[in-house]
Amino acid sequence: MTQKLNQVYLTSLKKFIAKREKDPALQSRVFRDIVQLLEQQANDRDLLAALNNEPRWTGMIGRTLCRITANLFFDYERDGAQR
Repeated sequence: MTQKLNQVYLTSLKKFIAKREKDPALQSRVFRDIVQLLEQQANDRDLLAALNNEPRWTGMIGRTLCRITANLFFDYERDGAQR
């Protein structure tokens, strides 16, 4: 199974980043980096278990130190190989 962040969560995350980072180019880069990291953590079973099933990212967005956790925001989709 592959876990992906759902659309509602992604939209909320974009708005959250936009409030803290004013440069549109940096908003896009930060968003991509966070989503990629959260999805990598969610798809690594050992790492996910070590994180207590809460993929997380901590870092600066604009001038604010933020901790983003994606614990309840996953849709479960089947891989093409598992159909």
